[in-house]
Amino acid sequence: MRQHHRGGAADGDDATAALRSAVHEDSDDYDDDDDDEGVEQMSLLTSGASATGRHRRRSDCAWQRWCQMACAVVVGLAIGHTLADHVFKRPAAATTASPTERSAPSKASSSQRVATVEAVASPPPPPPVRKLGPPPRVDPSKWKHVLNESLAWVEETVPHFECADADVTLTYWYRWRLFHLHMRRGDKLRACSSPAEGCWVVTEFLHKVFWSGAHNTIVAPAGHHMMEGRWLRDASVIDDYARFWFLGQGWRKQYTFWPAYALWQRSLLLQRRGAAEGITAELFPLLADNYRDWQRTHYAARAGCIFQSCHADGQENSAGLDGCRPTITAVMFGEASALAAIAAALRNTSESAFFAAEAAKWQRVLEQRLWDPRLKFFVTEAQPPPPNLHQELQRMNRLKRSREVQTYFGCLACDRKRTCPPERGWPQGKRVTVRARGQSSRRLGSVPQLASISSSDGT
Repeated sequence: MRQHHRGGAADGDDATAALRSAVHEDSDDYDDDDDDEGVEQMSLLTSGASATGRHRRRSDCAWQRWCQMACAVVVGLAIGHTLADHVFKRPAAATTASPTERSAPSKASSSQRVATVEAVASPPPPPPVRKLGPPPRVDPSKWKHVLNESLAWVEETVPHFECADADVTLTYWYRWRLFHLHMRRGDKLRACSSPAEGCWVVTEFLHKVFWSGAHNTIVAPAGHHMMEGRWLRDASVIDDYARFWFLGQGWRKQYTFWPAYALWQRSLLLQRRGAAEGITAELFPLLADNYRDWQRTHYAARAGCIFQSCHADGQENSAGLDGCRPTITAVMFGEASALAAIAAALRNTSESAFFAAEAAKWQRVLEQRLWDPRLKFFVTEAQPPPPNLHQELQRMNRLKRSREVQTYFGCLACDRKRTCPPERGWPQGKRVTVRARGQSSRRLGSVPQLASISSSDGT
C-alpha cells in the first residue's frame, strides 16, 4: 500500500513538472506567483486532492454565495430608498429653516405627502361626457294620411314620437287618431273645463250601441282611456272624463272599473307633488266611496272574496266561470293600493292604513287561493253570486236602471226561471281554468256544465 501510494505521488510529481513546463512554454506573461498557483491547483486535481483541500473549496464557494446575496440586498435597499425619496420628496424651502423648524414636523408636507399618495392610488379621471344636442324634431305631418283631420289636434296636444320600426310608429299615430275620434262633449257640469260645452268623454264605439250609457259611454274601457290619455298635454280631457264618471251620469258598475289606480298613475306623471293635488285630490272622497260600494254589492262574505261574472268582468263569457276571479281581485288590489297612496299624499293616515290593509287582503286571495302551481297561472274559484248582489239588481230594476248594473250570470241569464244555485249544481269552490265555461242556448248565458269543467285541483 505504501509503495502504491508512493508510486502515485511520484506519478503526480512528474505530471506537475510537465504541466509547469507547459505553462512556461505557452505564456511568458505569467509571473511566478501565478505559475505557482496554477501548478498548485492542477496538482490538487491530478493527485486526488485531500479531504482538507476539498473542504477549503466548499467553504470558498459558500462564502462567495453569501457575498452575492448580501450585495443583492444592499442594492434592493438602495433602489427602494431612491423610489421612496422620489415619491415623498419634500419641496425645497425658499429660505434656510432654523434648527427648531427643521426638527418640527411640517403639516403642509404631511398633507402634500397624503395628496401625492392619493394621486398615485386613484384611477385616472373619466373622459368628459359628450353633451347631447336638442332632440330631433318629429313632424307629425309625415303621417297626415293616417291622422287626417286630427293632425292639428295631434300637433298641439300629443307627444311627438318616431322610432326605427315603421310599424310601431304608424301604430302610434293611428292610435291617437282613434283616440281623437272617440272624444266628444258630455254632461254640462260646473266642474267641467268648459261648462257651456260640457265635460269631455271618451267612447268605446263610434256609433251608438244599445247597452251604452249617457253619451254612448261604457265603463269597461274607462281605466284604459285614463291611462292612455295621461300623455296628453291638455290635462282637461282626462280631468273632465273622470268628473263625468263621478259627478255626471256615468254607469260605474256596469263592468269592472279601476279609476283610482288609473288616476293615481296619471298623477305621478303630471303633478309635481303626485297625488296630493289635481284631480286625484279633488275626487279622492268619491274614489274611496266607489271602492266601498263595490265591496257592498260584490263581496261574497261566505266565500271571503269579491264576486264578478265573467261577462261583467269584460270577458264576454269566454274565460272561466263566475265567482272569485283573478281579474276583479287584481283590480281591487290595485284600487286599494292606489287609494292608500293617495291618502298618504293627502296626509290622511287613517284612510291610508285602511286601504293598505285592504290591498294586503286581496294580495293574499290572489296568491293563496287563485294561483295554481301546476298550471303556473291564476285560475277562477267558481262561486255563486252573493245575496247582496241579487238585492242590488232588484233595487235597480225597481228604479228602471237595471242596465247600470248589467251583470249576466248563470242564475239570471237562462231561458227559464231558475233559483240559485241552479238545479244542475253549481261547482262551488272549484278552481277552474280559464277555458272552463258555461253552456246555454242563450247567447249571454253562463250556466255551468259540470262535465265541461276542468278542475285544476283534481276534484
